[in-house]
Amino acid sequence: MESMHWQLDVTFQEDADQMLDQTAAANRNLIRKWCISMLKHVTFYKPNFSMKQKMFLISLDPAKFLDYVMSL
Repeated sequence: MESMHWQLDVTFQEDADQMLDQTAAANRNLIRKWCISMLKHVTFYKPNFSMKQKMFLISLDPAKFLDYVMSL
């Protein structure tokens, strides 16, 4: 469980989030956790890519990645 908190902080800079609305903050937290769980199960060119490498590949063509994930 601690690794997910570390991942949320490092990948999404969750500790720096200044959201004041508690409902919106909770929703954003759920979306971030959902994204991490999806990224962990997606395999790219190599199965041992780090989360940072996966996010870089996604940023190159997000629409293509979204089509790929939704087709799984």
